Formats: sequence, structure tokens, C-alpha cells
Amino acid sequence: MANTCFNEVSFGGNPAAAMKAYQFFYDIAVVGNTDLPGFRGIDRPVAWDVSLEDGQLFRYRSVGKANTDRISAYAAHFGADHRHYYIEPIAGLCGEMSSQNGNTTHIKLVEDDFGLILYDPLSEQFYFRDEFADREHELWPVLLREKKLLATGNEVERRLKGELPRIDLAGKDFFVDWQQKELRQADDERNRIPADKLMLTKEGDGYICFYEPQTGKVVKPRDLSDLPETICLLELPNEFELDPIALARENGLDDTDLLLAYPYKAHRTAIVTELSELIERQKANGRSR
Repeated sequence: MANTCFNEVSFGGNPAAAMKAYQFFYDIAVVGNTDLPGFRGIDRPVAWDVSLEDGQLFRYRSVGKANTDRISAYAAHFGADHRHYYIEPIAGLCGEMSSQNGNTTHIKLVEDDFGLILYDPLSEQFYFRDEFADREHELWPVLLREKKLLATGNEVERRLKGELPRIDLAGKDFFVDWQQKELRQADDERNRIPADKLMLTKEGDGYICFYEPQTGKVVKPRDLSDLPETICLLELPNEFELDPIALARENGLDDTDLLLAYPYKAHRTAIVTELSELIERQKANGRSR
């Protein structure tokens, strides 16, 4: 038996356009055989258990997938805005496609998101933050709601329009250009720090480098004793935190796919450790051996 996808569809925007979309949708979904965009050439019903709640929300089931492209094309044909929520537990699908004033967004859960749901052996329930459920997929709408909030904020909107994130490196502001694999000083873009000059931390969850704050340059010492006192150690987040949107694009994902597991921040600050503190740590480690 084919998997069942549960759907919710509503139309909005121009009232006349939305009304036409509502009028034709039930017949198209249930009867099939129409030449309207999105459903052209379909000679069988594409949905069942169709219901209309309060004259505004269609609920229905479809086979296997949500067919978001069909619904989007259908709404666009009438010039209507739309919202299409879907969930298919067996295949691991949950998301929402919407259009407003000609702009379409598709926010969906991905593998990293599902890993945020944990199991509590005491209550024998799954949970995400302070919400609990008997079955894991019952929490997917909670994750999606949180992801929508993270993906539609002002900082994300500016990033999607091309604004690069920034990071403070010991008092100097740098653009994070992960597509070019470099950091560029904001007030002097000739000064660039290639990503391959950054060293992974032992845990692999971030980067470190020795840095000269006055010049904004990364240095590679042979020994701490060789360094002038002005040098410090910087600790930077990894690329998932620095720019999850650029990383999603690099891996062929949608722009917002990583934002639940790795929320976007337009500006971050590297952790600074002075050279004197590093030398003291090194001495303390030597004495403890």
C-alpha cells in the first residue's frame, strides 16, 4: 500500500482570485481530468478524504507525496496566494510551501532537524524542548513552526538578499564569505584571511588561529615563545554556525534547510585568549605531568 501524505491547503491574497481557486479546487482534487496548470493531463483523483473547514482550509490525503509544485502552479494560475502544509511520516516528509505577492517560500524539515527530537525513557515519550509526544512524528509540526520563525526573521531576509554575515576578530570586523572560503576585513577588503589558514579545534567543532589584532593578520608560530606579546588566540565557530545559508547552497540544499539545527546570526564574535594566558596554561600543563 502506498504511503499517505496529509495536506492542508488555503488560498489568499486577491479575494476574487482566492475565491476562484477555492471554487475549482475540490472538483480538481476529487474528480481529476482537468487542463488547469498543475493538474494538466491528470485523469484520476489526486486526493481523497477532502474536507473544507470554515470555507478557508482544505484538508485531504494524497498518495506518497505532497505535489507542492502542482498546488503552487494552480494557485499562480488564478493569481492567488497560497499556503500548503504537508506531512508524510513514513517517508519523513514535513514542510510548508507558501506564496505571497509573487514570492514563494518552501520551508521543510531535513535529516539534521529530526535528530533534535530526543527520547525520555522515564516518560517513554519523545520530546523537543518542553513539548512531549508519544510518537516522534507528532513533534514534527513543532519543529517546523520553530524553523519557520528562524527562517523568516529580518537577519535571514537580509542574508537571502545578499548581505554577508560578519564576525568580530579582536576588535576588527570581518565579512564571512564562505562561498569564497575567506574572511574579508569590512573596512579594508584587501585584507583577507583564507579559510585554509584556520585550524580545526581538537573537537572539530570550530576553528582556531593565532592573530595579530593591530594588522588583522593570521600568524603561524613555531612555538609560543617566538610570538610577540600582541598576538592572541582566536576561537571561531564552524561553517555551520558562521553561515548555514552558504553551506546549504554549497551542498545543493534549499537556503533555509539548515536553519533549525544551526540558527543564523548576522554578527558573531570570536573568543579571544591573550598570549600571556596561553603561556600560563602551557606552564601549568607542564607542571601537572
